[in-house]
Amino acid sequence: MKVVKYYVDVKVELKEGKNADIEKVKLEGLLKRFTKKKEDKEEPKLTVNDHTIELSGIRFRERIGFRNFVDELAEKYEAKCTPLNEANGKITVQCESDKAKISFEANVTRFKRPKKEGEEKEGESKKEEEAKTSGSSQ
Repeated sequence: MKVVKYYVDVKVELKEGKNADIEKVKLEGLLKRFTKKKEDKEEPKLTVNDHTIELSGIRFRERIGFRNFVDELAEKYEAKCTPLNEANGKITVQCESDKAKISFEANVTRFKRPKKEGEEKEGESKKEEEAKTSGSSQ
């Protein structure tokens, strides 16, 4: 079974007159809702510069989770977004309003879950038996 994970980075560029510290508090609340705490995993990082807020390390297991996050953040800033642009394992989205410009970049990572030892041996023995029975009947 294949597993897909989306590692998302977000950059929010605030227009003039907006306070980055107030917006940071709003985004922290949004992050808490979309991320689940696990002791062994890293938490998302939120950094604030003059009029720029950057979020990194957000993970989603499903594309719909990523899409919901984009929609919610765009709604918060009343922004209109471009369609998802997918190329070379990256998904990008740009949203813009009179309050802010938001850029999303998601790295898509696909990997297979390792098979259990019992499953692997069972499959091999079935193939061997089929080969033996088809070889002996000829």
